[in-house]
Amino acid sequence: MESNSLPIVADRIRELVAESEAAALSSADKALQAGRLLAEAKAQCRHGEWLPFLASAGIRERRARQYMQIATSGLKSATVADLGGIRAALEFLALRAKAEEALVEALEAMAAGRRGLEGLRKALEVSDALADMFPERMREGMRRSNADKDAERTALRVADILDPAPLPARQ
Repeated sequence: MESNSLPIVADRIRELVAESEAAALSSADKALQAGRLLAEAKAQCRHGEWLPFLASAGIRERRARQYMQIATSGLKSATVADLGGIRAALEFLALRAKAEEALVEALEAMAAGRRGLEGLRKALEVSDALADMFPERMREGMRRSNADKDAERTALRVADILDPAPLPARQ
């Protein structure tokens, strides 16, 4: 490749990347639309009609559930595309549910008079993993900084010093 052709190659690369990103966004949008239509259709189906309906629509039951899950998740087309598509968005949703569960457990432990710090740590680690699923350009502000992590470790150590007694068994 000659050096004078580099600007032409750069322009072509820019065009191809833009087309690829537009296609990903369009694909995510169509998947969300399909999910919403599937949810509407399922609500209209009587007992025993759903699987035959899916067969007539040319979609497997598992894939239909995935589309409906994405459509009802509150995720936008751009987010689904940024995550890398349907499969990655489903992984994101599973991880988000895990983070929410850890946070609820920690808050319940604190409300019951137990320390919920381990649960909070787990929720924060999962939230970092959620941030890692996004493209690097979007991660700023999502991940906790090292200072935040250092403060968290210090708080956990102080809590252990102030209350070194083991936690009561969970019932």
